[in-house]
Amino acid sequence: MGIIITWLINLTRAIRNGWRRLLRRRVDYVWIELRGALPEFAAAPPWWQRRFLGAREPASLHGLRRKLQRIAADPQASGVLLKIDGLAAGWATLQSLRDELAHFRASGKRAIAYLLTPDMAGYYAACAADEILIPPSAFLVITGLRAEVQFLKDALAKVGLAAEVEAVSPYKAAGDAFVRSDISPENRAQLERLLDLRFAEIVRAISVARGITAPAVRAAIDAAPLSGQMALERGLVDGLCYEDQLAERFKTGDREPELLDWDAAKRASSNRSSCSRFSGEMSERTNCSPADL
Repeated sequence: MGIIITWLINLTRAIRNGWRRLLRRRVDYVWIELRGALPEFAAAPPWWQRRFLGAREPASLHGLRRKLQRIAADPQASGVLLKIDGLAAGWATLQSLRDELAHFRASGKRAIAYLLTPDMAGYYAACAADEILIPPSAFLVITGLRAEVQFLKDALAKVGLAAEVEAVSPYKAAGDAFVRSDISPENRAQLERLLDLRFAEIVRAISVARGITAPAVRAAIDAAPLSGQMALERGLVDGLCYEDQLAERFKTGDREPELLDWDAAKRASSNRSSCSRFSGEMSERTNCSPADL
């Protein structure tokens, strides 16, 4: 009985995929928007919101990973076009995003980053792509790093409250926010050390990705914010164009490429089950769910 059910399922998939091949649109590059905190997982909206209100699944690393797998497995897709706008993710998340782009590029497909708001976080992530584009009117705001610490002692005192914290070391500063009005020398030293290490990694990543020496990268950061033309002249970006000029930029001969957003590309792509066959390394990291098949 199980063999018959499996055979019927495979037959249904074969018919469905054959029908898709007859009707699908060509897909050259797939638009994927990245913004906000980009958590590891995000709860999908209820089915009725997706069906009747057009609600979309919030952006997440897991969702991006599945999309990149799908695009990499589709033989007709040339790559992905990431629209990065207001990316407010933490640095660990940004590094995970860079790793996903590196795995995707290892499949032979291209990753293009289009930065609407080119700040330090978005640019650091975009440096993992093959190509970085920004609007001509944009400024590359890679002005370095900063840390912000809040102290609540004075605010608590105004309402008659006071905290008691016993620190085992002056470098154990978790409770300083409640018992101090300013930063301690030890806590400042820790934060400066952390920022120095992080800044060194950013400079290294930009230098390797853009083929620019580390001193030149530091000089660019010191001179920021940079106009689009200045960023292009320094080799920090590959081109200046608006969204409606992207198709012309990737034009091959007389044919303009198909740039589809994810929803349209998902309907037009090849066999969904192909994601299970793509890249042994990536498949080991994340298996396809039944919804992907």
